[in-house]
Amino acid sequence: MLAVYVVAFLVALLVFRKRVGDSSLQALNSAFPNMAFIGIPVLSAVMGAGATLSVVVGNLLSSFALIPLTLTLLEAGSAGQKGRKIGAVVLESVPSAVKKPLVWGPLLGVLT
Repeated sequence: MLAVYVVAFLVALLVFRKRVGDSSLQALNSAFPNMAFIGIPVLSAVMGAGATLSVVVGNLLSSFALIPLTLTLLEAGSAGQKGRKIGAVVLESVPSAVKKPLVWGPLLGVLT
């Protein structure tokens, strides 16, 4: 998933000349699979009841890797960040991304 994200991000950024924020959203749309709604019925029919664990692991990886990365790139590419050093933007953006319920909500769902 991460490899597809990186390739899609670079294609959108370098080939199509999109901004960083737009490129990150296109990469997320390319790499984020629809496992929750399509994965469970398809994998259950093919692999049996044990397929649910694969879907849960895939969704958690997406929630903890792709979504925070996209939120960080969106914030880094926003108009308010122009002219700032990339290190300062990343140090500010990563904690902001991790605090969003979209990131930590799935973890709470698994733990409860």
